[in-house]
Amino acid sequence: ISLCKVVEEILDLERVGINDDFFRIGINSILAVRLAYNISKITHFDIKVSDIFTYPCVRKLSTNLNTCNKTEDTRIIYHFNEYDSSKENIYMIHPGGGGCEVYHKLAKGFDHKFNVIGVDNYNMYSDNKIDNLKQLAGLYLEKIRLDKSFTKNKSFKLLGWSLGGLIALEVALQLESEGYTNIDVYLLDTILSDKKLEEIRKRISDESMNKLMQEYLLQEGHELDYIEMVQSAYNAEKVIINTRKLSTTLVSTNVILFKAMKPDDRIKIEHSNEFNNHILSLNDNNINKVANKVVVFPVESHHRDILDAHEIIDKILI
Repeated sequence: ISLCKVVEEILDLERVGINDDFFRIGINSILAVRLAYNISKITHFDIKVSDIFTYPCVRKLSTNLNTCNKTEDTRIIYHFNEYDSSKENIYMIHPGGGGCEVYHKLAKGFDHKFNVIGVDNYNMYSDNKIDNLKQLAGLYLEKIRLDKSFTKNKSFKLLGWSLGGLIALEVALQLESEGYTNIDVYLLDTILSDKKLEEIRKRISDESMNKLMQEYLLQEGHELDYIEMVQSAYNAEKVIINTRKLSTTLVSTNVILFKAMKPDDRIKIEHSNEFNNHILSLNDNNINKVANKVVVFPVESHHRDILDAHEIIDKILI
């Protein structure tokens, strides 16, 4: 079976050419996960969803199959668009419970101004899980330095949704320690934990969380293999999400928090109302505890829907 045939079956198209851009003919972030899985099965290569974004047509993907088959920890960085040295870079760090493919739609809004670069979820693809925030951020910064997009002493823009924002803050801290002063961090409803949140989380069973995660990902159309990889990262991410402080305070980094102002009523597990109410009571999601320069933009959305908020793109592009 040809790679073109695999794409045709997923999109229910009669014909797909070798140069047809996957995302222009109908592939989205969820279908990209399915496409990567199906191509892996027929080629016996380890294709990640990031490879679908990096090589978005059959010709490019087939030419680079050997590159795609590198070990999991060497394939963390990938590009949502063609690299242009005249553009600024913006690094989008994966959230908890998924990879950075979730930023596909958001990345399109930045295409004309930025090199949009994803930082994928190491713990989903590696057997050697990392549950230490500083260590994980250090690994990601190391991979960023090795990427063609990295230019020493250039300004840094980092973006992260939820847990991804927490990792972005730690990356910024490590950059500040090296002397970088021109850093912007965009947080999409990232929450720094506190005693109350940690206490509530302890009362929510792992079984309930894993069931909720599976139901949500199935509803979104993900394959079971992908869901298993997400769940394999759960224990490490649970430790990181309870981080209450960084090793020191961010001094010069500009932190922009987009705070979701609606409770996510779709989450129906024990203590969810108490959890939501406490988060909504926090003016800046506790971010002021780790950064000196914080600006908050309220967004009329739920935590899960904040990626679709158009004002995020507008504010970042100003």
